[in-house]
Amino acid sequence: MKEASKIMYIIGKVFNIIGVFLYGFLIAFGIIVRQFAKEIYERRTPGATYTEADVRIVGTTLMVIGIVAIIVTLIILILASVAKSKLDNNRKDIAPHVLMIVIGVFGDLFYLLGGIFGIVAETSEKTE
Repeated sequence: MKEASKIMYIIGKVFNIIGVFLYGFLIAFGIIVRQFAKEIYERRTPGATYTEADVRIVGTTLMVIGIVAIIVTLIILILASVAKSKLDNNRKDIAPHVLMIVIGVFGDLFYLLGGIFGIVAETSEKTE
């Protein structure tokens, strides 16, 4: 079970690293939208009701969402690394695995499974 947990954590971390790059593109897209807000506004379709300020707000919103998402993703990556390292410390540490189950419930199946396998590995190790 310990190896299964490690594999699930590794797969989850790979997806998070991919997410960091995608959120980076979101930030870059927000910057581009803000830089070219005037051109985007000037090429609007006839009858559109948005203003140049609205275009800038969209760009700013994309940047903020991307920055917050990168910060959350990096925190989750750190927590996954801690949980993975707790599997080999010869102590019964289930708190990191419970935390990864909670994170997994809110969006990442691999962290959910890694947390479950981690708890099973930690509890079965001590009973043997």
